[in-house]
Amino acid sequence: LELSSLPLAFMNAFKDNPSWIEKYPVAYSYTRYIFAITFLWIRWVLYLPRKIFFLYWMFLSLVTARALVYWAYYGIVFTSSVFLMLLQVNWGILILKGFLKHIKTTKKEQSSNSKPKKE
Repeated sequence: LELSSLPLAFMNAFKDNPSWIEKYPVAYSYTRYIFAITFLWIRWVLYLPRKIFFLYWMFLSLVTARALVYWAYYGIVFTSSVFLMLLQVNWGILILKGFLKHIKTTKKEQSSNSKPKKE
């Protein structure tokens, strides 16, 4: 999961140094694209199916636990896992919205730059 944090560190470095964004706008855009793609790939495509499978088995363990200690343990693990999974989904939605917004504004800028200017 932490592999997607590497592009995030580069993106944060750009945000901490706004002059870099002005000097290297293409590198900043690529950094945002790489972060969005790695985050969605690792945390949605690879992580979520495994997490759902884990939650299935954790739920079965929870409902079949006979001792209160096991029930409490499985309950805490299940609840925190659901919370973390929902955070991943929420962050993914926010990243996807930002990614699509960035693409849309980039295309608008490119189309406005390519139109001939009227004199």
